Amino acid sequence: MIRISFTDKEKIDPEALKSVVASKLRVDPGVLRGAVLRKLSLDARKKDDIRYVYGVDIDVANEEKFLRRCRIKNASIVKPVVYEDPGAKLAETRDDNHRNRPVIVGFGPAGMICAYKLACAGLRPIVLERGSDVDTRTVDVEEFFKTG
Repeated sequence: MIRISFTDKEKIDPEALKSVVASKLRVDPGVLRGAVLRKLSLDARKKDDIRYVYGVDIDVANEEKFLRRCRIKNASIVKPVVYEDPGAKLAETRDDNHRNRPVIVGFGPAGMICAYKLACAGLRPIVLERGSDVDTRTVDVEEFFKTG
């Protein structure tokens, strides 16, 4: 898999992505086995020249040879990364007596996600939070926004 990045003034139709990428690389569209849009953002640093910034993964037969032949500036070979949710593995290793329940310190955004994922895996996490109760915390936050 080769990841390329390029800019364009126009937004590219997803169905035409493969042919547009092939024309930018100056190759026949048949050479590309596939093209997947991985990132799309706007470059608006110059007000009169707003551009779309594309990050596209392309699949070709021989990646090293293709890169040498095309001499693409913004290209690199990448290995696809597949995220595997650890919840299934955790559920297999859990202690049915729940003697060793996981402990999560803090119930901020990360603590909430952690507790949720562990609970989904059936591990019954214990969450420790030292902060104020919700009503007191709400008053404190509102006061902070007013006075700084």
